[in-house]
Amino acid sequence: MRTFTFKVNFSYHEFMPFYQGKINNIEVRDREQQVIWINGRHFRPFLTLNGVNGLFKLTLSQRGDIISLNKLE
Repeated sequence: MRTFTFKVNFSYHEFMPFYQGKINNIEVRDREQQVIWINGRHFRPFLTLNGVNGLFKLTLSQRGDIISLNKLE
């Protein structure tokens, strides 16, 4: 398994195209500046009226499948 830690900061309005499926992938950079593309649908549970904000931990299988995405703060 591989884990990545990164911050996300989207306002409610900025995140709406991802929520609605108009835009699929979100580009994030982990703490080592590695670029990761994650489908926006995985962030839907974290959407609030303030948007999607915070520190996240992504765990991937050896094949690159998402095992978990958790908000740390």
